[in-house]
Amino acid sequence: MILFTLVALAMQPAAEPGWTWSLYADADPVVLAEEIPDTPRLRTTFECERGSGVVEATLYREATARAEGDAGAPGFVTLSARGAAATSELTARSERLSFSLRTDHPVFAGFAAEGRLSVQGLGRPQMIEVDEAARAGLRRFVALCG
Repeated sequence: MILFTLVALAMQPAAEPGWTWSLYADADPVVLAEEIPDTPRLRTTFECERGSGVVEATLYREATARAEGDAGAPGFVTLSARGAAATSELTARSERLSFSLRTDHPVFAGFAAEGRLSVQGLGRPQMIEVDEAARAGLRRFVALCG
């Protein structure tokens, strides 16, 4: 049993050090970024104009690990969180893939509550996860945007 546990642990991907969620709320747009601080490396950003109720999410190509075929081509993505689903238009710009969603939509409410947002339509499923320690920043972001 111990050997099985050790093998299972060894097969798990190692967490990349340095990645964190940061809230930039002192200016417009308000930004919540998954980043390595003090570097240009970004995985995901959520941004909004304060009080607008609309969030633009951006996935950076490094994070999407482009799959074969049309991953990253303009089209639509299906977003889901906590049993709710929505479709959003996907735009591709340079090394970024973006979509938008209203903060009052049940998908965004589920994301804010659980910290998990599934994005389908990028060639392979993508999960955006905000760990429990950073969820207070996510909830503050939603409050500022809503």
